[in-house]
Amino acid sequence: MNYIKRGVAVLAYNHDFWFMPSSFFKKLGYEEVERQGSAVIMLKASKEVSNRCS
Repeated sequence: MNYIKRGVAVLAYNHDFWFMPSSFFKKLGYEEVERQGSAVIMLKASKEVSNRCS
């Protein structure tokens, strides 16, 4: 049986402004995946689930 990972990705920002701060998502369990300037892609992975499509 094949297993795939799923999760939620967000685009957050590393700055002092209130809009989508990366520190907020870090408190919720998101991990930094990539960074470019002040923009940060963050991911919160979920459990592995069986792939019922195959």
